[in-house]
Order: sequence, then C-alpha cells, then structure tokens
Amino acid sequence: MRNFSGLLAFTAKADGAAIARQLAERLRVFAYAVSLGKTKSLLFYIPTDDILRTSFQLDPPGAASYRSVDGDGLFRVSLGLEHPEDLIRDLDQALA
Repeated sequence: MRNFSGLLAFTAKADGAAIARQLAERLRVFAYAVSLGKTKSLLFYIPTDDILRTSFQLDPPGAASYRSVDGDGLFRVSLGLEHPEDLIRDLDQALA
C-alpha cells in the first residue's frame, strides 16, 4: 500500500500530562488535536481519568484493571501523509 494512514496508541513511563504539554508546545509537523486532520498527522493525550469517566461504565475492580494497562493516560497518534522522516524528526525535537 502507498499513501495510507494509520492509528497507534502508547503510554509514557514518565508524567504523561507533562509530556503532552511539551508536545503541544513543540510539535511542528504533527498537529496536537483530537481529530479533523484529514491527511495531516495528529497527536493527542487522553488522561485515564477522563477515559474512565466518559467512555466506560466500569466498577472499581474493572477501572483498576484498565488503569493497570493504560497507566495515567494514553497518547493517540493518527499518522497522515507526511514523509516518515519528517514525523520522526518532529517527535525527536519535540521530546528533546
């Protein structure tokens, strides 16, 4: 396949909210946005408390189980049509 996009998600070992603020301030190729990027790459951080409050009806053991996987939050990345090297460089400079 050529010129397709993909979606991925990851968590951070460090403070996800602090990393999200840093990314929002420093990203130049990625847009820090939830959706509507069309062919543009997007990155967004969703705190686990927000996910649990708005997306799931979990009892306390279920919420604890979800948090054991998700940690304190989840980064959602939607890859667009930019050149992969540009995306890698953008993430590198934003996380430096």
